[in-house]
This record gives sequence, C-alpha cells and structure tokens, in this order.
Amino acid sequence: GGTAHQEDLGKGDAPPIAEFERRRSTARALSALMRKKLAPKVDQALTYVNEKSGWTQVNNLKAEIGNMEARLLEAQGMYRNVRGLHSQTASEHRLLQGEINALSLTKHSWTDEQFRYYQQLLATDRTVGSRLAKLEVQMREGEEAVDTRLRELMEGLRRRFHEEQLWTERIRLLSMWSTIAILTANSLIFLITFLVRSRESAYIRSVVQEIRHDMAAASLHTATPSPVQQSLEELSARVKALLD
Repeated sequence: GGTAHQEDLGKGDAPPIAEFERRRSTARALSALMRKKLAPKVDQALTYVNEKSGWTQVNNLKAEIGNMEARLLEAQGMYRNVRGLHSQTASEHRLLQGEINALSLTKHSWTDEQFRYYQQLLATDRTVGSRLAKLEVQMREGEEAVDTRLRELMEGLRRRFHEEQLWTERIRLLSMWSTIAILTANSLIFLITFLVRSRESAYIRSVVQEIRHDMAAASLHTATPSPVQQSLEELSARVKALLD
C-alpha cells in the first residue's frame, strides 16, 4: 500500500508531457504577443530620444556627407577624363601645327596632291582646334565643379562635427540628470520604506501590548493558563523576538 501511494505521488508530481507542451506553447505565444506590442513602442521611444538628443540630425548629416563624397568623386572622375582628352587633343593639335608649318616651307614647289593635302590639314586643324577650345572650357568647368563639391564636403564635415559636439554635450547632461534622478528616487524609496516600517513596528508593538493586557486580565480570572492563552503567549514572545 505504501509503495502504491509513493507511485501515485510521483505521478502527481511529474507533469504530463502534453501539459508541459501546452504551457510551453502558451509561453511562446505570450512572448511573441508581448514583442509584437512592445516593438512599436520601443521604436517610437528610441526615435523620440534620438530626435531630442540630436542623433537623428547626426545620422542625416552622415548620409548627406556620403552623398557629397560620391558627388566629389564623380566630379573628380569627370575632370580627369576631360583633362586626359584635353592632353591628347593638345598633342594632336601640336603635331598638326608642326606638319602644317613644315609643309608651308615648301609651298612654292607643291604639287596638286600636296596642295589638297595641305587643305585637309587646315580643315583638320580647325576641327581639332575647336574641339580643344571646348575641352578647355570643360576643364575650367570641371575644376570649378571639383572646388564646389570640395567646399560643400568641408562645410558638411564642419556641421557634422558641430552636431556631434552638441549631441555629446546633451548626452552628458542627460547622464548627469539621470544619475541625480536615480539617486533622488532611491533616497525617496529608502525614506518611504523607513517610515512604513516604523509605522508597522509601532502598530505591532501596540498589538502586542493589547495581547499582553488581555492575557494579564485573563490570568486574574483563571489559575491555570488555557491553550488559547498559551498560544497568545507564544505569539507574543515570537513577535517580541522579531522586533528586538
């Protein structure tokens, strides 16, 4: 009979697998629900803190500086391409000029074919000269674009540095005031706890005094203490020991 009783207790203590699975599923569902409800609020709180502290502005400036760097690299690449074309065209123009000058020295003995070739050189020289002039304009514009993009980047870096300094100062002040608030809250909690414990102790002492008074009054009417009186005496002794 004792063995069967122990087996029944063991079966009662160990939860069934189905019950365990049900509790685990319920816990997972509650956890997922809490995350679903709390996630938007946490995101809103983080967004609010970032905006008030200035971190959102810092991130916006970081993205803007990244775009400025990309535009500067693009302007520098375009300027290098134009400068390469200008150097190549200028070399071509110098070769044409040299050939035209050399051919002009023998213009008195030209043949018809040499004369036509000279005219082709002049036409090519005009075309190359026009292209060279356009490339010079593009080079100046490219230099101005690079200078403008560089100034914009430097200004963006300056504003980012300024915003980061402001953010650091705000975080420092927030940390200081948070520490002060936590210390104040702890002090208030300690004071309130002390007052509550003091009132509880005073109340318990008054109850103990009443119990002793009732016990003394009851002992005057009976020679031997009753079980109730003995229990009251034991309770009074325990309470007194706790208070001491």
